[in-house]
Amino acid sequence: MTLEDRPDVSGVNKRGRPAALETFRLLMYVPHPHAEIAVQARHAIERFVDLVSLDALAYTFGVDGDPIKLTPQVYRELIYDWFFGPFSEWPNANISLVGPGGSMPQYALTYCGKALGDIDPPNGVGFLDMWVPRSFFVQNVGAIQTLFQATASELGACAGYMAPTLAGNNGLVNQALAARYVTLDIADPMTVSFGLGTTSSPGSYWFNYAGPALAAALGPASEIVQAVGRSVAVKELADGALVVRLERSPVLGDRNRREDVTAYAAFARYLYTKGLLHVPKQSVYFQDAQALADRDAQDAWHLRFVSSFPNA
Repeated sequence: MTLEDRPDVSGVNKRGRPAALETFRLLMYVPHPHAEIAVQARHAIERFVDLVSLDALAYTFGVDGDPIKLTPQVYRELIYDWFFGPFSEWPNANISLVGPGGSMPQYALTYCGKALGDIDPPNGVGFLDMWVPRSFFVQNVGAIQTLFQATASELGACAGYMAPTLAGNNGLVNQALAARYVTLDIADPMTVSFGLGTTSSPGSYWFNYAGPALAAALGPASEIVQAVGRSVAVKELADGALVVRLERSPVLGDRNRREDVTAYAAFARYLYTKGLLHVPKQSVYFQDAQALADRDAQDAWHLRFVSSFPNA
């Protein structure tokens, strides 16, 4: 089934109510302090809003965490307050824009610009997390790739990727869906950002971005192609960064349909063999059946392509 004609992946909670809906994620990790990249962060937010339109977004949040209805005036004030006005001198920033849909917004942006001083964990980084509906991605593939690469380059990202993901914050539902659809990304960026550094990869995804330091550690494009196979496309960028697209189009890796994830597994093992695959250790976001922290399940998910798929 092609990306264009299949239905969205979705899930329900124990009460049978909708709890997860497939979207498409653009995520990049940024090793620079917010104060050094504030201008670039503003450009990134404006670039995303220009692509999806302000009409696709419904709420932002005040510094106290309360939701605020997002009107054109509120959006202008948010940009002014964070980048020109009272919050522009803050050493960090947390900015969120979300679309309608309650706990399952199909459009969203979260920028976590960190101070990255002594109070942060060693090798901690910030991140910019964005997602759109799968249908929007299908209709705007070229524009989304352009936005992703331009934003990652301007922010000086150390790593990033684009992949199918889920809107919805029910951990057990997300984990159950990810057990079937193995390329579905359910990573918690905040957890992954702890200790990521500049020479580790957050994983193996459809479209991978490696900043200059990680790109140098990965090795030449020819070596990656030899390890992953003919489906992979590797592009060396002018600033020393690298993009690795594993397949022409994203797949979900549906175990029930035995979808081929050979390239995903091969790239994950390439990263792992070189010591470049990051597995978060400083906090746990996976849950067991009692909703308690489940480190074993978390490790298994981050290493799923390394420990499974023996024929890949």
